[in-house]
Amino acid sequence: MFDGTIVAEALMQSRFRHGAGLTAERRRPLLNKTLATIALATGVALFAAGNAEAGPLPGTFEVTTWRGVNSVNPGSITDPSQQALPSAIAGLVTPAVSTFGYTGNLSFFQSTTNTIAAFIASGVGMVTSGSVPVGILSSGSFTDTTLFRFRFSVTSNISGIISHDDGVSLFVSNTVDNLVSSGVNLVASGSAAPTASGSTSYAIGPGSYDLFYSEVNGLPAFLNFDVSSNVEVPEPASMALLGAGLVGMGVLGRRRAKTAATA
Repeated sequence: MFDGTIVAEALMQSRFRHGAGLTAERRRPLLNKTLATIALATGVALFAAGNAEAGPLPGTFEVTTWRGVNSVNPGSITDPSQQALPSAIAGLVTPAVSTFGYTGNLSFFQSTTNTIAAFIASGVGMVTSGSVPVGILSSGSFTDTTLFRFRFSVTSNISGIISHDDGVSLFVSNTVDNLVSSGVNLVASGSAAPTASGSTSYAIGPGSYDLFYSEVNGLPAFLNFDVSSNVEVPEPASMALLGAGLVGMGVLGRRRAKTAATA
């Protein structure tokens, strides 16, 4: 178990090891100050651990891709295959299906090489299982399309913004509970979409989720799942560390008061 008094004593001995010994009168205020510094530093560390900085969601993702040509209305923005929804799979002609593992940040941007492999390679991470499928990412005139599903889990409440160019939807894994979807905007905005960028807010709790992302109508292609708020419960060991430091300060305070009363 952590003892703040022992650590404080060690720090003081290290600081004054080349000088004269400290008297009891000088030792007490210095020890109190050292313990206060330890408690403050521990509190700051706990605060930082519970409030992560904004940035792309990191993790290990199971990625599934469906790539094919739209079947109902070839070349039409209103074709079901153009939607960033699970139902888009039924709108693709014999889609090529691939699944692979990816570990890294859920953030990709590709504007020069129109392949699925180049899109995945643009992220800060690596393929950890399986292989990325060979094939183009998408083509103009709303013909060839690739639908991605990123399956992942989180252990705390998170919220933020999903930035994308061609639509996203977010589901609880293995359910039809659509939590957030901007895929319908692809149809609502007419012929100007989906070449324009968009953003979608989200807020989810611990669990497993499926993020669908649709890439249509050619490059550029981008997807960024940003986490702006991450509230975590401090580890029990960290709480014990802070508590031990505060207890040590209280014990020293009582000792000092008792010494003053009997002097």
